[in-house]
Amino acid sequence: MEIIKLKILLMSYISYLVPMANTYDVIFDKAGLGISNLTAANISIPYDTEKIVLKDNNIIVVPRNFFNNLSAIKEIDLDNNEIEIVEDSAFIWVPTLTHVRMRSNNLMEINPNIFLGLNELIFLDVSYNPINIIERNTFSDLKKLRILYLYGGEPENIEYIHKDAFFDITSIESLYLADNNLQNISTHLLSEQKQLRILKISRNEIEFLHPSLFSNLTELQLLYIEQNRIEVIDETLFKGLVQLRTLGIQNNMIRTLLTGTFSDLVSLTRLYISGNKLISLSQNVFSLVNHPPNLNKFRIDGNAGLECNVILCWLFDAQWDWITIENSNSIICSSPLSLTGRSWTTITDEDLQCPCKGIEGGGH
Repeated sequence: MEIIKLKILLMSYISYLVPMANTYDVIFDKAGLGISNLTAANISIPYDTEKIVLKDNNIIVVPRNFFNNLSAIKEIDLDNNEIEIVEDSAFIWVPTLTHVRMRSNNLMEINPNIFLGLNELIFLDVSYNPINIIERNTFSDLKKLRILYLYGGEPENIEYIHKDAFFDITSIESLYLADNNLQNISTHLLSEQKQLRILKISRNEIEFLHPSLFSNLTELQLLYIEQNRIEVIDETLFKGLVQLRTLGIQNNMIRTLLTGTFSDLVSLTRLYISGNKLISLSQNVFSLVNHPPNLNKFRIDGNAGLECNVILCWLFDAQWDWITIENSNSIICSSPLSLTGRSWTTITDEDLQCPCKGIEGGGH
């Protein structure tokens, strides 16, 4: 009988894991085989299996020696279980692991010892667990980690991340911290993440971002900080982010943006500042004489106090020349009185009293 090397093993409806024997007595003869309706995973897994999918079960404990002698495994998927405990060194026998998924479980803490030996891990997802605190050195053994998901899991969310949680790691490229209860982020937490390209800290309780928080993130391309409680953006916050392509600061409480706030964002293509409390927006937020040459998507709707006056003439002209104002029909003028309640799509350059006449007529 010809045996095809097992690449993926799927197991579902498992209540608990039983440590495996060192040899196996079950032969699987095709890749992608699905095994279901088990009450216990008391079988041996072929030593050359490369991916194990154990998601959508009722696993509570991941024991230390369950993955014994599986030296070829690269991916383990434990999503959507009831996992409360991952024993120390649970993955130490699988040093080839590159991907671990444990989202939507019942983990209340992440013990750094569970990651011992994972020198090749590049992807880790522990989102949607009832974790409150990320302690010091939690991920310090994951020297090659590139992608880390830490989305919050209601009703409990992460409230605090120690400034040394990523101590001695410099490889992270994508970091997802959205949907938590973070009130602040230490500048030291990101200081060594010079490879970071994607950072998402949306939907937290952040009120203030230190001016030097992003100062070392010169490779950052996507930054999402929307739906927090931020009132003030320091004009130096985005300095040096010359690779940034997308910036989302919408749905905060920002009242003003100072001259030069976006002046270093020369690669910016998408800017979202809707849903704040902006009264006005001068072109000087980009620079004194110009704007990001690649900017083509822009949102400013939902700023209820927006004054439609001469200061917005640059934006009126830009919509015909180099920018797409998304959801522009929802931009509503609050003043002057003659324009109160008017949609941006009905405004003319004469309404704004622009000194240099642009294209007349409303609409796009």
